[in-house]
Amino acid sequence: MAGDTYSAAEAARVLRVSERRVRQLVDDGHLQAVQESPLRISAQSVIEERKRREKKPTTTSPVSAGRLRHGRLRHRAAASG
Repeated sequence: MAGDTYSAAEAARVLRVSERRVRQLVDDGHLQAVQESPLRISAQSVIEERKRREKKPTTTSPVSAGRLRHGRLRHRAAASG
């Protein structure tokens, strides 16, 4: 059975997140726990979550980009003035 499952630490390494985040993903239903104590997570659900994460584009939100540009503009104005 251990070959079909990951511990929270192993799942965290595969997903590149913290163990705490892995437990949140289990609680939210994104990962399937097959054993509660110690926590064992279905390898299939970890692989599927990793694939979902790889498909998600990582973009900066327009608000964040605007704030960044605004901050840079202020910094440039202060530096040149």
